[in-house]
Amino acid sequence: MYATLVTLVYFVQLTLVGPRMSAGDMAEIEFLRFVPYRSFLFAVDLLGYSLMSLATLFGALALPDIPSARAPRIFMLATGILLPAIALQMYFPQLIWIAALWGLTFPAAAFSIAAMFAGLRVPFAIDRKD
Repeated sequence: MYATLVTLVYFVQLTLVGPRMSAGDMAEIEFLRFVPYRSFLFAVDLLGYSLMSLATLFGALALPDIPSARAPRIFMLATGILLPAIALQMYFPQLIWIAALWGLTFPAAAFSIAAMFAGLRVPFAIDRKD
């Protein structure tokens, strides 16, 4: 859902709004301008990031109970805890300062998950000697 919503926002901005704006022709599409805290597409963008934050919260609970899942779980929970700061920015723009932590917690979660999976051995894998 995150990918769909956020891709929609960026695609509309790059293919419709940007070219029309540079041509000075914003008639009929003014409502599609991405204006932080005051526009339809900003709200859609926040919804996408809010859903991503929620997904990391639930994803943290789905991780196996193994030592290598500790760091991913912590970073995913940290990203999920940011949900209110992300979702409520339309009403309280100053929450951007808290929500900006997403730029640290989400990549850390992604890298730690990759490291966790790189260290796991799949029980049904066939050992091949190449």
